[in-house]
This record gives sequence, C-alpha cells and structure tokens, in this order.
Amino acid sequence: MKNVLVSLLLLTALMMSASDDDKSLDKWAKSQQTPEYVDGVRIFRPVVKNGKTTFGDFMTISTSASNNEAFVRALVYTINELDPEREEIEAVDYDMHRFVVNRSMLTDDGHLYEFAEAIEVDNGVLSFMIPEIVVRYKDKLVFNKKTPFSKLNPEKKEAHRKFIEEFSLLNSRYLWNMAEATTNSTIESVSDWAGVKKGKAAKGMNFTEVLLTEGKPDTITESGELIKWMYGSTMIIIFNKGKVERIVNF
Repeated sequence: MKNVLVSLLLLTALMMSASDDDKSLDKWAKSQQTPEYVDGVRIFRPVVKNGKTTFGDFMTISTSASNNEAFVRALVYTINELDPEREEIEAVDYDMHRFVVNRSMLTDDGHLYEFAEAIEVDNGVLSFMIPEIVVRYKDKLVFNKKTPFSKLNPEKKEAHRKFIEEFSLLNSRYLWNMAEATTNSTIESVSDWAGVKKGKAAKGMNFTEVLLTEGKPDTITESGELIKWMYGSTMIIIFNKGKVERIVNF
C-alpha cells in the first residue's frame, strides 16, 4: 500500500472537483423518481450542485468510538477490501481523518468501474466524493469501450441509465458496509501514531499498525505465539504475542 500524507489542499480538490460536460446527466439526475432505499441500503446517486454533477454525500454514524478510532476502522475496512491487482490507497491524512482510494469494481456482467473515492470519517459523519467515474464495457463494436460518466446520456440510452444505477447500488453498499465497520468492527488501537504516519512497519507495532503501514500480507502463517506476515518475496514481519518482534527484508 502506498501511504502518503497529503495536504488538505489536495484532498479538498478531490472532494470538491467535478466534470463540466454533463448537461444530460444533470437533467436526468434532477428528474429521477428512483427508490431511496434498495434492500435496506440508502442509495447515493449523482448530486447536482452549481451546475456540476458528481457522486458525493454523507451519512451519520452511530458509534461510541473516538474520531481517531472510527477513522482507523474505516481505513482498515478499506484496506481489507482492496483488490491488490487493481486497487490501492492513494493518500492518507491522519490528522484530517481523510483518505483517497483508487477503486475498480468489476460486475458479473463484465462492467468495470474505475474511479478515485475521497473518504472522510470525522465527528460521527462519513462523507465521500467521487470526481469522475469511468466505465469499461463491451458494446456492439468495441470489446473494451471506455466511457466517463460525464459523457453518459441516460435520458436516451437505457444502457447508460443502467450503468448509473448499477454503480450507485454497488458503491452505496460498499459505503454502508464501511459505516457498519466503524460501529461494530473490533481492531487494536493505534498507539504508535508517529510510526504509522511515516508509513513503515517498525518493531513493537501491533497488527493494526502494520496493516496501516504495509497493507495486507500475501500470506499468514502461525506457529504457537509466533505469527508471520509475508509480503511477496520482499519482506517478512514476525509477530510475537501480537507485537512485531522482527522484520526481515530481502
């Protein structure tokens, strides 16, 4: 995982930016009478603001966890859900409780949605913003057609409408699961904040702190109280009684 402490300016730009070329999507979004909930999940659809259309909204979180703990729970959920071949944490700001994740969702129908999603978890609120989404799909002429959402025409093309609804449902489920994780997941608390912010595992760290700095291991083996996290052929982290005892780099 690439763990980068970014400036508030970068994250604010991601949270606020949008495409200008979206008149059709703008008109469609304003006219929809689609259900607010599907299978108990609130669906987040395009948001139209100041003539621009983006995906972005917020939800309240019922949790007794501190701001730091709730944020870490959301970040750990995201790390555990990553597809290592196509997705990564692009940037993290631990002080502002924000991160950006490059996501890639592949559906059973072969639709691939690629996008960057900025997340903030703070003061009992989970906020998100997606500046742009690209969908890859097979049409009659092109096997791997690539179209940004700002170019979709859902008013006239049923397939484009389905792309928006499909993406909205999948991403909404993801966000609701993240919110659930901030409330109910059990993880170890972070104490070595300086080490975590440096983005490098160190002796004495617990499992959560290593997960934040190095990401998910490729392989985990256990032998008594010793647990080994292996990262490809480059690094082994050995835990003893839940703390990093040794780091072996190759």
